[in-house]
Amino acid sequence: MVAIIVVNWNGKNDTLECLESLRTVDAADVMAIVVDNGSTDGSVEAIRSAHSWVEVVACLRTGALPEVTMRASRMRWHGALHT
Repeated sequence: MVAIIVVNWNGKNDTLECLESLRTVDAADVMAIVVDNGSTDGSVEAIRSAHSWVEVVACLRTGALPEVTMRASRMRWHGALHT
């Protein structure tokens, strides 16, 4: 399993575009996790609506990446993208 972590803060359009690209990855064992650091631009709602296959971790403040990285570290491979 490969986990791809996308960190977002008020980058709705960039993150949606990034996830659209990730959707084309041809691998059954890939999961995407978006960590939203308290966005106020409607990112969380837009991501959940457009990409139901993505796990969204909505935080009220910045700094949640370590928690999600720990979850992903149980995967054989993981990487983080910052939008």
